[in-house]
Amino acid sequence: MIKLKKIKVEESKGMDMPSRSYSPPAFYTNDKQISEIKDWEQGAKYRLVIDVEMKSKTETDSGVDGSFDIVAYKEIEQKKSINDMTDKEFADYTSESLAAGKLL
Repeated sequence: MIKLKKIKVEESKGMDMPSRSYSPPAFYTNDKQISEIKDWEQGAKYRLVIDVEMKSKTETDSGVDGSFDIVAYKEIEQKKSINDMTDKEFADYTSESLAAGKLL
């Protein structure tokens, strides 16, 4: 079964216990950039394949931060969640999608 990597999210420990806090990476877009959002519902989950360009990278003692631009995308339409697919189902789905030009 295909497993997506979860994004680590942590709450700040407060002023007396400093630590890096993490919130999910987010981006803003509009229907001129990603026209599919016109048909999407708030709170629902959607799958995108994205190409990103790294714009900056900062290495410190506490970790590495990066800044990215999303330069291209493709919505993945699926009948079954990728998380619920077996490896063979995912391979078949990907092969069929590529053959039909859906992931190009």
